[in-house]
Amino acid sequence: MDVLERHLTALGFHCRRLAFEGPGGEGVHARIENLYARRGTASPNLCFAGHTDVVPTGPSDQWSAQPFNAEVRDGLLYGRGAVDMKGGSPPGSPPCPRCWRKANRQAPSPS
Repeated sequence: MDVLERHLTALGFHCRRLAFEGPGGEGVHARIENLYARRGTASPNLCFAGHTDVVPTGPSDQWSAQPFNAEVRDGLLYGRGAVDMKGGSPPGSPPCPRCWRKANRQAPSPS
């Protein structure tokens, strides 16, 4: 999340962290943090939604492949996060400068 926030800030976004925690602060109520980034104040808004939180694996013997070891079997990738939203969150930001140029709104280049 720190990397994404630095990248978006360099592109001119105002970023802020939003923290949420349920009663007890553990398990499903554990503290999570979200990043809200906005560039400008005009409408319309474009929103990329994703998550970076991690849920406990539970007993590893109940997995068909070890959760933290990527394994390719019969041409398919197995492992925790092989098909997950986290892969889409950071890649969502690099296309932004191209989109602004197409809309004739020059964005600063990321550093």
